[in-house]
Amino acid sequence: MLAEAPTGTGKTISVLFPALKALLASGAKKIFYLTAKTIGRKTVLDTMVLLQKQGLELRTIALTAKSKICPCPDRVCSPKACKYAKGFFDRIDSAIEDILEHNIFDRRLIVEFSRLHQVCPFELSLELAEHSDLIICDFNYVFAPSVYLKRFFDFNPEDFILLIDEGHNLVARGRNMFSASISKEEVLRTRRKLKGYNQAIYRALGRLNRELLSWRKKCEKLEDQDKKGVILAEAIPDSILDKVGKTLAVFENEFMDYTKPKPKKDPRRITARNYYFELLKFIKINSIKGKEHVFYLEKEGRELKARLFCRDPAPFLAERYSQIHSSVIFSATLAPLEYFRNSLGILPESTSQVLSSPFPRKNFLLLVNDRIRMTYKYRRQEIPRVVDSILAMTAGKTGNYIIYFPSYGYMDKVLQVLRKQAPGLDLLVQKPGMSESRREDFLAEFIANKSKTLLGCAVMGGIFSEGIDLSGDRLIGAAVLTVSLPGISLERNLIRDYFDEKYNKGFQFAYKYPGFNRVLQAAGRVIRSNKDRGVVFLIDQRFGKAHYRRHYPEHWKEYRRVRRSYELESACRLFWQED
Repeated sequence: MLAEAPTGTGKTISVLFPALKALLASGAKKIFYLTAKTIGRKTVLDTMVLLQKQGLELRTIALTAKSKICPCPDRVCSPKACKYAKGFFDRIDSAIEDILEHNIFDRRLIVEFSRLHQVCPFELSLELAEHSDLIICDFNYVFAPSVYLKRFFDFNPEDFILLIDEGHNLVARGRNMFSASISKEEVLRTRRKLKGYNQAIYRALGRLNRELLSWRKKCEKLEDQDKKGVILAEAIPDSILDKVGKTLAVFENEFMDYTKPKPKKDPRRITARNYYFELLKFIKINSIKGKEHVFYLEKEGRELKARLFCRDPAPFLAERYSQIHSSVIFSATLAPLEYFRNSLGILPESTSQVLSSPFPRKNFLLLVNDRIRMTYKYRRQEIPRVVDSILAMTAGKTGNYIIYFPSYGYMDKVLQVLRKQAPGLDLLVQKPGMSESRREDFLAEFIANKSKTLLGCAVMGGIFSEGIDLSGDRLIGAAVLTVSLPGISLERNLIRDYFDEKYNKGFQFAYKYPGFNRVLQAAGRVIRSNKDRGVVFLIDQRFGKAHYRRHYPEHWKEYRRVRRSYELESACRLFWQED
């Protein structure tokens, strides 16, 4: 089933509760709840705590990535180097017997018991998954060909139910899972790091580097002919495959040679292991590739990227659904539905459910300025009108607002003008590469009932445009600048060409629909419950076009056009007076 329901309507419990009942009624034995975000995992765990208080007896585990839970990240994962791995099988049974006194296994509990019994926390969590009824994990553990949980999905997958949260993200994640790359600069960096570690590996990486260098020269010739330095092919050239395969064999000889002593803390061994898996993924994806894939070599400066790119993950995702007892893919934004059915490989016999917002219409005001031109050619000269519009919207009521920009560069240009026009405005600005603590500090500034207006500035498709919950008066309005088309790129154009041939909808699948999904996600930050009131303001000439309006959710149909700042301010003031 493909299910769309507005943000804040309780999708987690609405999907989880019938799945729990189905464990008894249908013969299914486990539920895999897939979520890509920490907040999604927390929501499920909190829900299970509530159900447990009501008498539910069911074991639940949240799997954490090995890189995030490993107690010895600077050591090789082997019994010789790590005390948590040495003697693991001698202690694991007592650790499991001890921890099974609990029913909900989150990261904190797993780490606590792994330290108590001196066992690897990641391996402990995998063992606990065998004993659990509900497994909360990332998409990778079910779909990625290189890291999926073989202990489950290679045996009786028809016993499992999949619940896929924020399913709109699975399109891009699917492409990434079924694509693989080799970077010439990364080969060179790895080779330098491994100098003096293993001469055979060092030489093998040198041969691979020279092979990629020869292809870079071919790309340079194309650049001289104004062909952008890109080589496209239906398959990986034999010479590249040969060098990658031989390099892998050299790595394997090193790892399997137990006659040589291995230094316990040599970071070069970890570097070698990590790069081995990068090359292995490249070979693995090549072994399963289909007509959905295309190979390209792209030169950028001294860099050369060799990439086997999956333009359409749908057939690979569909293969997994076909093995499973049942799958429910749900999100607040699955519009247009046909795009997601095709992109996610939804089986023909599957059903779809689109639910309209149950929240009072009077609590939501959608405003559209379809006179401001936000295409790349004109958006810079429209900055004065954009700034006037932002100030007009926030003049309606003191509170917290977020403005979503198409890029960091455009955000900086708008803020330069905004600071001059409103020097006393309280601004909070997203920065590239913010750490977890910085993100939390950003969101902590959104306090209800502030005496001064706060203007949060964020980028579309970024960390603050989906998956954040600022309910009540913590957020009373948002402005979305542009229809958020992804930037033009080689891969986007490859997707466009593929879907032009397949459905005659290349631009829509590559640019328009993914961009509009970002708009829906950003706008969904404002109304989170039936008590929330808020304003969403869309700025772009294209929002007024019929081919965009037809994809508006049901609760967006009653929008108001505001083409002048005084109209916008008046509409906002009137809306808040009716509060």
